[in-house]
Amino acid sequence: MMRFLIFLMVLVIAAVAVVYLFSGYILTLASQKAIDYAVSIAAQNDIKLDSVKFQSVKPNSFTSITWKGLSASGMVTKSSVAATDRKVSGSVEEITLSVENIQDRVLLLVVKGAKMNSQDQDASPQKASKEGPDQLEGGDLKIKIQISSMDPRGIISQVEGLSRNVMRFLKEGRSTIPIEFSGTVAFKIREQPLKAKVSVKREGDEYCLVMDKDDLIKICKQLGQKVYDTEMEVVAENPIRAPRLLKIRDYAEDTAYNAYEKNHLVPEDAYRHVLWSYLLTNAFGEEFAEKVTTAHETGATDNSPGESEQDYNNNAIGRRYARAGYAEASILRRVLTDPQVITYASEAHGVVK
Repeated sequence: MMRFLIFLMVLVIAAVAVVYLFSGYILTLASQKAIDYAVSIAAQNDIKLDSVKFQSVKPNSFTSITWKGLSASGMVTKSSVAATDRKVSGSVEEITLSVENIQDRVLLLVVKGAKMNSQDQDASPQKASKEGPDQLEGGDLKIKIQISSMDPRGIISQVEGLSRNVMRFLKEGRSTIPIEFSGTVAFKIREQPLKAKVSVKREGDEYCLVMDKDDLIKICKQLGQKVYDTEMEVVAENPIRAPRLLKIRDYAEDTAYNAYEKNHLVPEDAYRHVLWSYLLTNAFGEEFAEKVTTAHETGATDNSPGESEQDYNNNAIGRRYARAGYAEASILRRVLTDPQVITYASEAHGVVK
């Protein structure tokens, strides 16, 4: 009898081991299919992934699965969000999918230790070495998934909807499904390492990624830039664009200053505003460029009426130059010769913006 019980126990253990190993094999195949699907969805959203892999996948229990050591690399092509084609790479320490509530059919997706690097595809070796990539560090994410239908077609529709939301969150920082996220964005300007925390806040029916405004203010002060609360609000609400926004502003200020130092006939303020608006428009389009520059001018409450008119006018000219497709190398010459440019605030009276 004892021998029979021992034999039975060994048989049960062996059966469990076989099921465990077999389930791991099935999960690996299913995971690869899921990766292929994710790559195709990403391609439809201007994200071309050429390498996606994971180290392991295993069930933690009957209601939980964990993937470890995920990594990916590829390209984000130029779009309304990305100013240029950008090389991207990233990794995730761990992803766990579990059943949070069986009765209500709620799943929980938890991502821990996400990292990402992003850099302009056409950046020169000198620029790439000086600036380095924009980075996401210590990203942790939670998504609650409500399974509203068990019908196969309904499930497919929900998966497609979830995929669209995740891609939108990655590109625009916005989603209609409940998302929790925290992390730190790190980048360089003038070789100075800079960091700002990011998190998610709810705005109506959407969950929006935001950058910590206090961190942005510290960054601007570190760079010696003027800080306007209204402008920082716009930058904070667009954390995916934030590093590029700050770099463009710093570049325009530095370029205008250097031009004036070489030739005191250069109207530094006028050149700075035209170039800044021009670069913003080329990077993000006219509408968003105007939103950023208007937020800046609204916050500049110490400007005189003439200075405000000068800045609004020259910002509009920068957008016009970008719309016309003028080369950046020609902008200074145009500022010096275009009668529509207000070179000094004393010339502002009666000029139509």
